[in-house]
Formats: sequence, C-alpha cells, structure tokens
Amino acid sequence: MIREPGTLVLALAVPLMLSIAVSVPARPVQADTATIYATVVGPNGNPVPRLTAADFSLQENGEEKRVTGADLATEPMSVEIITDRLGKSPEFTPEQMRASLAAIVRVILLVNPNSVISLRTFDGEAVQQVKPTSSPVQLTNAIKGMFTNNGNSVLLDAIADASEALMKAPNSHRIIIALVAGYKGDTSSITSLAAAQRLRQSRASFWVIEARAQGVSNPSRDVMLSQATRDSGGFHSTVAIGTALEGAATRLAALVVSQYAITYAAPSSAANRRVELSVKGDAKILAPHWVADR
Repeated sequence: MIREPGTLVLALAVPLMLSIAVSVPARPVQADTATIYATVVGPNGNPVPRLTAADFSLQENGEEKRVTGADLATEPMSVEIITDRLGKSPEFTPEQMRASLAAIVRVILLVNPNSVISLRTFDGEAVQQVKPTSSPVQLTNAIKGMFTNNGNSVLLDAIADASEALMKAPNSHRIIIALVAGYKGDTSSITSLAAAQRLRQSRASFWVIEARAQGVSNPSRDVMLSQATRDSGGFHSTVAIGTALEGAATRLAALVVSQYAITYAAPSSAANRRVELSVKGDAKILAPHWVADR
C-alpha cells in the first residue's frame, strides 16, 4: 500500500497536540461571593442578635459591595487557645488561670459542640498541649493539670504556630484566643511582622485577654495585642485583678460564638483585599479589615 506524503507526520502530531492541550492548567475561577465573620456589640457590651443583611454595608478595596446574607454563624469552628499560664504576679493565681481557660472551652462547646479546640502554652517555648478535639473532658482535664510558669513568654511564636495549624483546618471559621500575662517579657524568635503575616494567611480572628496588673512595655508584643486583634476582627480585653479573669473570659467567648457569617457579592480577584464593614445604629462591629486568599 502506498502512503500519501505527510500522513505519518500528521498521525504523530495529532496525539502530541492532544497531550499538550490536556496539560495546560485551568485558570482559577473567582467565586461569586465571599464570607467574613464579624461580631456586633451593643452599647451595653453584649452581642446584638437578629440582624439581617440590610443592617450591614461593606466596601472592598474602596468599592461598595452588595451584602447578600448575614446569619449567626453556626458551622463548627476551629479554635486555637494559647496561654503563657501567667505566673510571676501574686494578683493572678493558678486557680484563676485554670478557671478562665475552662470558661472559654465551656462556652464554645456549649453553643457549638462540634467545634474543635487545640490548647498551646508559650512560656519559654510554644508547645501544643492538646491536639484539636471536641472533647470537653479532654480539654478540661488538661487545664486542671496546668500550673503557672515564671518564664518569659513567646507570644509571637505561639501566634505563628497556631496560625500555621489553622491554615490546614477543615473549617473556614477560625479563631485564636490568647490568655496573656502582660507583665511578662517576650523572647519570641520571630518578629511581630512575621507573626502578623501568618495570622493574616490563616484568616483567623485574634482575641486576647491580657492580665496586666503592672505592664512591661514590649513594642512587638503590644502591636500584636492591639493592632492584630483589631485588624483580624477580634478583641483585646485587659484585666487588672485576678478575680475578674473568669468573667472576662466568659464574656470574650460569648462574643466569639455570636459572630455573624456575612456574605457579599462579586469579591475582587486580588490576592489581598481590604474590607470595611459597618452596621446601622450605634453598635460597634468587630470585623476583619482584610481578607487574604490562599
């Protein structure tokens, strides 16, 4: 049989072209909506319930966006509780420290029992004491065995470690809660800028209870306690006496479990988006100022 010139070349070229076409990666598709989590606090300091999408307005990178939904967030959360276990100050006892941590666990799992909570300490070094679990017994038992520690804190290291863990969390609703001795120094190995960057990448909100009878100035730590809590949609609470710790922990946990899941239309395709969320009336809103896409 006589072959037509060029037939063999064409036969080889067709599968080669098919192979090339299949190997081209698909372009990422931008989602039609995005969701952020925010708490609305009334003048009395309590969470404001029963708000709807009409109560909120949102700008992203300076552009007005349509808020399409605002419902209380009920899906399971991924929570990292971090603490330096206090110590060094007689105003804050081990029993008060344990009661505060237990109150946080109790409130979160009472309202949202399918949430998973990890527990880390950061006195001297950052160490995970309890892996993510929904077991109140496991968490409470670990807290009961905790003792205070006089060593310096490594808060920034703990924030970075908790953030990296949350980057892999199956739940999009992510929280870091810190019980911090403001009277301790900080000897973290990373900078506040590096810790803030990892927190941002985790898309978690950062909440702090600071025991601060007599504070020790530490610029890097103080930036994270004030600015990072605000920018991530969290809250920084300062407590001057140990007897107020448990109440402060209970109130903070109540704010965490009262977050709204707020959805808006046509988010930008930019890798990092600046968000400004506001609410009608005289209420205060705790909402992230940025959204970082992974």
